[in-house]
Amino acid sequence: MMRCCCHDAYYCDKVCQRAQWRAHKPVHQDIIDRKLLKLPLVTDDEELKSKLYDDCVVCTAPLPSDHLLSSWRTCCGNTICWKCDAANISNTGIDRCVFCREPGAKTVELTVVRLRKLIEKNPEHAQALSVLGDHYKRGDGVNADPVEARRLYMQASTLGNGPASSNLAAMYDDGSCGVKVDLTESRRYFELSIAQGEIVAIHNFAIILTKRGEHTEAKAKLFEAAARGYEGSIRSLRIMEMQKTGVNKVEIQAAARLCQRVKGL
Repeated sequence: MMRCCCHDAYYCDKVCQRAQWRAHKPVHQDIIDRKLLKLPLVTDDEELKSKLYDDCVVCTAPLPSDHLLSSWRTCCGNTICWKCDAANISNTGIDRCVFCREPGAKTVELTVVRLRKLIEKNPEHAQALSVLGDHYKRGDGVNADPVEARRLYMQASTLGNGPASSNLAAMYDDGSCGVKVDLTESRRYFELSIAQGEIVAIHNFAIILTKRGEHTEAKAKLFEAAARGYEGSIRSLRIMEMQKTGVNKVEIQAAARLCQRVKGL
């Protein structure tokens, strides 16, 4: 009995290995990289895809981990990938929703009005609550109100919204929006956000851990975010390498391969 160097496949002899290599090759390097970075093994593309993303309702492709690369429509509350959004604008020449055919909001005030309508229609619309909280936090289209922002984030977080939980975590970390700095609560909300599927929260938590000097855990979180397709974590790992905080080039290369594999699914 022969065992592959990734320790995940077994063969009866070299002939068997050559016959099975084509099927094993796509996950071979992935397994080696994940073992190097001490990440859970995922050997099936469909299983990996289902763990990471929701699908674009137009093209059914996985939505990017970075929210900036997808388009959430405040008119009807649907999300599509940036490629479908760009194709729609290119074909029609107008920024018009592919679902309800409403034109894109021209002002932040109109965006706020639409968000309130979504919430009025469905008081448990977590995404609308979270985005409206962003507006109150920044003072975009409304008077800045940190207390209201926190209330909206709390409500959205309770309903399972990852970005809202991540924003609450950041508040407790830096003491913004009228809350006292509480690192325990900050960690709790970051972990909640990650559990709710917010991949960017893994990266953000790692950055905060780096600032606290907790480099070992920060590195592990950056590996996890990279393995889920967040490219920003690769840049942060390179910075950690330059600062000589426990990251080496081999690990960065492994993380980059995992990131590219996920983005190529």
